[in-house]
Amino acid sequence: MTLTSDPTQPAPTIAVEAWSDPVIDQLGHDPRSAYVEKFWLPILGPSSVWLLRRLADGLDRHPEGFDLDLIDTAQSLGVGMRGGRNAPLLRTFERCCRFGAARMHGISAISPAGGLPPHPHKPSAAELIAQPTRPVAEPPERVAVIRTNANTSPFTRPLNDSAWRGPSER
Repeated sequence: MTLTSDPTQPAPTIAVEAWSDPVIDQLGHDPRSAYVEKFWLPILGPSSVWLLRRLADGLDRHPEGFDLDLIDTAQSLGVGMRGGRNAPLLRTFERCCRFGAARMHGISAISPAGGLPPHPHKPSAAELIAQPTRPVAEPPERVAVIRTNANTSPFTRPLNDSAWRGPSER
């Protein structure tokens, strides 16, 4: 994804257009919500979340769309606006698109999603430790099979066992 045909000289503005998706509009979370901050911030990163919040504010004021000043946006987000395809602001736009929070229209327009989808919650280590655990018991017949197989397997015998010799030792 590039914002200009010449990556060394980025365009001064980019058009921002609304992206309407009925499913996300109903189930999604506004980028300014605490939910996005808790679950999407670690994935998207702070500059991407701040960019999405800025775009959502702009679309609230101008539902028909608006032009976003890239230099002002880069400065307000605290990312650089140097040229090249690895410019921090361009990477921020790319990250938003990669995770489905926005989509590019050519090189001159972007549409942020109306919200971010619910993110599957993965419990943290502290949450897993706090949950009570139940020991899982093997059925007695399964334990007997495991012990029998362990005793007859040549790979579980000690290396100094005289009954077991490899092919090179015979």
